[in-house]
Amino acid sequence: MWSDHENICQISSITNAQNHRYWSDRQLYDFMERGDLEAMQIRKKTLKRKFFQVVADQTGKIMDPEVLTIVWAMNTNVQI
Repeated sequence: MWSDHENICQISSITNAQNHRYWSDRQLYDFMERGDLEAMQIRKKTLKRKFFQVVADQTGKIMDPEVLTIVWAMNTNVQI
């Protein structure tokens, strides 16, 4: 993918999955299991607002929870 570029770190994997061991919300999954889509949406927006507050506290950047947000994460423990 990046073979034409110099000094680019190796991409070991790309996924749209979440590690449920670290990132899970029991209440959200309970709503999903019951098929309560309205409660799921409310819970997701609540969690997104909480997350954006943490981002704002740490970076000063205010993000809009009504906007689609795509996150790029990088494992800084990988040795090349």
